Amino acid sequence: MKQIILLLLVILSSLYAEEYADFLITGNLGDCSILNKYEQPVTDAEKAQFTPFSPLQIVDRYDTLGDGISVALKFLFMKKVFFFPLDEAGNPLCGTKKPVVQTFSKCQLAGDTIRIVRDNAVFLSEKYPPAGRGLPLKKNDMVYRVFRYNAYYYVLTGARYGWCQAPDGSAWKKDEAPQKKEDPRVKADLLSRIVAKVEAVNETYVEYFDFFNSVTQQEKSTPRWVINHQEDRMHCFLATPYKNSDQLQESTRYLVKEIENMLLGKPFVVSGENGEIYVKPKE
Repeated sequence: MKQIILLLLVILSSLYAEEYADFLITGNLGDCSILNKYEQPVTDAEKAQFTPFSPLQIVDRYDTLGDGISVALKFLFMKKVFFFPLDEAGNPLCGTKKPVVQTFSKCQLAGDTIRIVRDNAVFLSEKYPPAGRGLPLKKNDMVYRVFRYNAYYYVLTGARYGWCQAPDGSAWKKDEAPQKKEDPRVKADLLSRIVAKVEAVNETYVEYFDFFNSVTQQEKSTPRWVINHQEDRMHCFLATPYKNSDQLQESTRYLVKEIENMLLGKPFVVSGENGEIYVKPKE
């Protein structure tokens, strides 16, 4: 009987154990080498998704690449695998503009969305530990909590990452059910999912066009979706030479449908044609 109880305790402890991970946060990565999951250099479009201070979840600090010699830091961003090739000192390979890199160990994963319920009760800061009070968040602002480190949460609000001190329970609450008058803004976690979907389509374009160009010996330009978003709307368009053309109508319809599925039950409308997609609040 004691063995059965012990086994149940072990199972329950594993089911309810909190998840932890290490994160790397840095500024502009434009001058750094980044490889995709195939260990190939990322495109400019792929690198553009790494906005300043994006949280990069460390999977393996010293992973050996396919050549059996090179060493890289393996990490996750938007649920996709990437690599930072490392120099002999174990630092990410960058050009002359080496960014300041901060590593945070044993961070408690959050992955939830909360709503600010009081003005000037929660403050956002780019630095850890925060210097001064930071930017005050407003009532009904939506905040996606990435992880907790000590008494602070690393969060995404709108298109900005930063640190928030964990306030008392009256300053924010989990966004568990839609309010009667829902604030018509793309929630931070939902925005990240849409951006990830668009970037996945861009990655698919790269794979297909690289293959067909190698087979046909042509040099057709690879299509790429460019993303512009504000607090309550998003505009995606195909870059030149596919901009404002109907050459990729089927692909556009597919992407529109995927975004519509993400926004089911949300106060938004999605439209798209001729290489352009719009996400706007319902009127």
